[in-house]
Amino acid sequence: MRRFFHQVSVLWSSVFLSCGGLTLWMLASTSLGSYLLIGTAASYSMIGVAIVVSLLWFRRSLGREGIRLHLPFRATA
Repeated sequence: MRRFFHQVSVLWSSVFLSCGGLTLWMLASTSLGSYLLIGTAASYSMIGVAIVVSLLWFRRSLGREGIRLHLPFRATA
């Protein structure tokens, strides 16, 4: 598990470094309107993908340790 948390920390630092770099580049090279539209969408998209990757990666890491994750809320019909 220690390895997972180290690797997921690297993932998140990369995501935020990329978002920061994208922000600086877009502010320097595009109009404010374009930045607000494209920059916000790109940042939210990168963060959303990182959330999904982190959750799947965590579940996989738990499985390697022999731990099954049961979610308490399930839809019943």
